[in-house]
Amino acid sequence: ERKMSRLLKAIGIQLLLIIGLVPASVFASTITVGSSGADYTSISAAITAAQSGDVLVLAAETFTEAGLTVTDKSLSFKGQGASSTIVQAASSYNTATDRVFSLSFSSYSTSNIISFEDMTIRYGKKAAAPGGQGGGIAATATVLKIIDCELNSNIAATTSGGYYGEGGGAIWLSTSDLEATGSTFDGNSHTSSFTGDMEGGGAIAF
Repeated sequence: ERKMSRLLKAIGIQLLLIIGLVPASVFASTITVGSSGADYTSISAAITAAQSGDVLVLAAETFTEAGLTVTDKSLSFKGQGASSTIVQAASSYNTATDRVFSLSFSSYSTSNIISFEDMTIRYGKKAAAPGGQGGGIAATATVLKIIDCELNSNIAATTSGGYYGEGGGAIWLSTSDLEATGSTFDGNSHTSSFTGDMEGGGAIAF
């Protein structure tokens, strides 16, 4: 009995060591999001349920959700094409009360990857003083990947003057990397009542 107990204990320790060495992506789950027949009907609920490394597959429909927040989770968001999967912060331009996505990690690492693929991200708006940053996406300590997406009609708005580092209508980045491939940025803007705040571009601010 003692020998068997020791053997089982040794096996258990070895398994724990092996699991610790296996990347989280090996254990990743696919979570579906859509109005019918999916795991979740909202992106926000799917994000809450997701573990780091999971893939969120969004249906071919329009999702109207603002202030979607991902904290300390590496996630992949996959749509069904930029003309089919649309994630918007409001139903029309310049009416949103928040940006579309806020992404952050407690510290930077090359493994902090969040990707968006085959979707449109639009109608986000971040108006603040300070903090008029990233109408579509704001990313901190993140490796952000944008693949075959459209980011359009997002607004970063600085509501008073004198703040440095504002802007990025579509994307605002802090201590982050950006890789954008096959994607389109159109009609994004940074507005400010003070011309000295116009450091960030309409599309992207680093």
